[in-house]
Amino acid sequence: MTLVEIVPYHPDYAESVAEMWNRSHDEWGGGSFVRSAEQVRQSEENSDAIAVFLATCNDEVVGYCSLGEYREDTGALYIQLLNVRPDFHGHKIGKRLVLRAVEETIRLGWPRVDLYTWEANMKAVPLYKRCGFFWEDREDAVHFMNFIPQVASCEALAPYFRHFDWYADLMRTIEIKPDGQKENGFETYSYTWANDNGRSLRVDIERRSRGICLIETEDFLLSATAEQAEPVFGNHYHVEYRMINKSGAPLKLEFQGESDRNVVFDWQGELLVTGERHISASFFVGTIEEPQSEWRTCPAVQTRVRINGAEALLKVGIVPKFPASVKMNVPAVRHATGGNYTLYLDMQNHFAQPAAFSFTLPGNAWLALGQQTFETKLQAKERVSLAVPYRLNDYGFYHARPQIRAVPDNGPEVLFTSTVGGAFGGPGAMFAGETDSGWMAWNGAYSLHYDKDHNEMSFRTVSRKNDDILLLPPSIGKPYSSEFTRKKPLQVEICEERGGIGFRHTYRSDAFPQLLLHLCTLLYADGTVKLWHELENSSGTPFAREFWISQRIRSDLYRLVLPYESRIVEMTDSHGNDHEYWDGTKFSEPWLFARGGQTAYGICWTGSHRMRFGEWFLELESVVRSLEPGETKASEPIFMSKGGFDDWK
Repeated sequence: MTLVEIVPYHPDYAESVAEMWNRSHDEWGGGSFVRSAEQVRQSEENSDAIAVFLATCNDEVVGYCSLGEYREDTGALYIQLLNVRPDFHGHKIGKRLVLRAVEETIRLGWPRVDLYTWEANMKAVPLYKRCGFFWEDREDAVHFMNFIPQVASCEALAPYFRHFDWYADLMRTIEIKPDGQKENGFETYSYTWANDNGRSLRVDIERRSRGICLIETEDFLLSATAEQAEPVFGNHYHVEYRMINKSGAPLKLEFQGESDRNVVFDWQGELLVTGERHISASFFVGTIEEPQSEWRTCPAVQTRVRINGAEALLKVGIVPKFPASVKMNVPAVRHATGGNYTLYLDMQNHFAQPAAFSFTLPGNAWLALGQQTFETKLQAKERVSLAVPYRLNDYGFYHARPQIRAVPDNGPEVLFTSTVGGAFGGPGAMFAGETDSGWMAWNGAYSLHYDKDHNEMSFRTVSRKNDDILLLPPSIGKPYSSEFTRKKPLQVEICEERGGIGFRHTYRSDAFPQLLLHLCTLLYADGTVKLWHELENSSGTPFAREFWISQRIRSDLYRLVLPYESRIVEMTDSHGNDHEYWDGTKFSEPWLFARGGQTAYGICWTGSHRMRFGEWFLELESVVRSLEPGETKASEPIFMSKGGFDDWK
């Protein structure tokens, strides 16, 4: 085969990149859409990729790999897209692209690189595993993590890595299943290297911290383990270190604990090890404001260890817990005022021992709770649903932060607060409020739901499932920053205006610290949502540059109607469901309509927006060209209508 080179993307390659994608349809589920060079150029221009690598052969692009900052977590890059043209399969081009992405991650100083694939792509799993990726065991995604960059940057491992080729000497049993060894609630992944000279090296990664928890060389073994994987906040716990000296000469170890978020750990220690030693230290788990997802980097018990002067950072991740969780489960019915119903309070004890809990929910004029004071004793980790009868005098959103008293059998009393909320809606209802997991606005038969964990908002019909329009977090810049995918808003305000109710989310940009971005939404009773952005210069100096705001919208394009190339195109089935089937530059008017499977919807925008289709989303861009100190400029609005029109005409 002619020589294949790995080169950075350049717009001059756009036509050949388009040809590569067009010849790869069958690898991505089929389809007949044809990608153009201009679509490739625009997509790359709008991309938040840090680097894009191409595999070229005789000036043709035969492979593609884009690398960006991981949106779902902190401290990682991820391979956004990876493709090899089908007629070049079997020539290890995919391996070269993946390894180039790992090398770039090391060069840029990031500790980890991730990727996703889909359940039908199991043929790629051996490649990923041989390149150092571990398959995380989770139900919602096929997610891989590669910690080679972190291992390669560890000072204590550097002398040993001189004897290994990290790829060629990596010993893996390749199985088409998730990785990990589970013990005492923790999960670890093991890297092992061995060569023909009899040398070996082992490094274990603890999943929740995404960090090194064990190192074994020919000279020593060093590991860290924590007492509990899911400790309740407000208590002290222990971390234990195990050390084995195999070198025949004394090893000097110096320990320095480091606090991480709500884990307080400032312990120091020093010892000389000649054989095997165990030592433990105490850390404190402080209060948390909201539940910690175990699928993101968790707070860790971190220890900087110097082994004869060479440094390694050990991490053991924990998922801090409230003493108990309390969630209000309101029946999914259209309430009638004056009616009698039953809700449930779902509780779980998070202590590793029995505990008694007591709290009072405040009442109000429109919601008459049949029981307001609760006392219950739960066994370790036990769940229970408490039935609460109520009479609904009016519609509204219940929100309370009761103080809960927890008394574990073998521990001190703990007082904590928890957000308890729920929507009690019906015909003509309009309200908004906060729950434990997000915010919700209700107006008539429609609702907006903001998900705190993913920073996403969904537009729903109350009585129907699976027909959401998903509003992704906005991006600013160009090149765009994906920081608002993870970054929590500074504040969320409930807004009301002329029969509409919604939210104003305010974000502070780290990439552009003088700017505040406000995402504004209003929901109307006829199923219309109005969305716009406001960009505010909160500094004392002018902001004099062109600045773009991107809003991505994900929706089903089933039975789509659109003004395309100066004519109305009507699809009667799923043909054209793929977003990339359509070229945004060929829209002759600023709207689209989809009859859908359940509820018809439409989206319209103004002539000041620039529209394009991505892989699975509609993107609408607006531009702000300058901001004086203290000035705020608003974009033109985007309108979405669900169920308000049966036809586009």
